Amino acid sequence: MKDVHEFDKAAPEETIIVVRMEAVNHWNLSRADLKKFAEEKSMASNAGIPNDGDFYYC
Repeated sequence: MKDVHEFDKAAPEETIIVVRMEAVNHWNLSRADLKKFAEEKSMASNAGIPNDGDFYYC
């Protein structure tokens, strides 16, 4: 999550789509954890954390 925060600091005007994959290094990271982290780092308005099946169109 640290790298997401670093990206947000470098490009605060951009929207970040944060995805959680079913991979070994992500298995213990929940969407709730991602949302809480985004709120704590004051980046919740710039972070999209999709649910399964959600689509983002750019």
